[in-house]
Amino acid sequence: MDGELLPHPTSDRSRYSQRVWACVAFALLTVCAGSARADDERKGPGVFLTPQEALALAFPKATITRGTVLLDEEARARVAKLGGTAFDKGLVYPYTAVDEDGKHLGTAWFDTHRVRTQRETLMVVVDADGAVQRIEVLAFCEPKQYLPRAKWYAQYTGRELDARLDLGQDIRGIGGATLSATATNGAVRRVLALHRVAAELERARAEAERKQREREEAARKVREREARERAKRKQGDER
Repeated sequence: MDGELLPHPTSDRSRYSQRVWACVAFALLTVCAGSARADDERKGPGVFLTPQEALALAFPKATITRGTVLLDEEARARVAKLGGTAFDKGLVYPYTAVDEDGKHLGTAWFDTHRVRTQRETLMVVVDADGAVQRIEVLAFCEPKQYLPRAKWYAQYTGRELDARLDLGQDIRGIGGATLSATATNGAVRRVLALHRVAAELERARAEAERKQREREEAARKVREREARERAKRKQGDER
């Protein structure tokens, strides 16, 4: 499915996490199924980096936490509208990296999508301000001559989601590799939109929890006041 956001391994060593990673590794290895190229026999044809290797490049010595975000129909529609690209995933996985002092280093998203007839998988890292921090190509199954150079991907660094984040605007195209450029730009916009919506959902969740705590605290105070009033009435009756 185009626009698929892949989960990946984390510092969590639970059996569940290991099962998830086994499934993800298999999914990445089959992204380029049917390709005749074998860039690395250990990874599979057209696969340049595993998720673990990509994360190590982006966040050396960091602690990475796998999150889970549920997206209802309204949230999915908002991602599609903001990103200007189709999006229908109901469950996505942001991966937040922090250093030993707990400082936020960035959030990584993995996006698998179709370029022409074959797929590619990108890791897009988003910083605390919602801007692109880094892009890594994990798998590219089209002929290699259509793979953009690192310098081309670098133009996304520091870019936020806005109307000018598009080919022909602030993003340069690639002569002879228009489909590759279009697919990458769509993935970056999709990830930035998803990151923004996920942050909005988290703020809404935190606000809902705050209001719930306030209601519970108010109810507790009411119960305590009523208990004191009953105790006073009882004392008055006993007199």
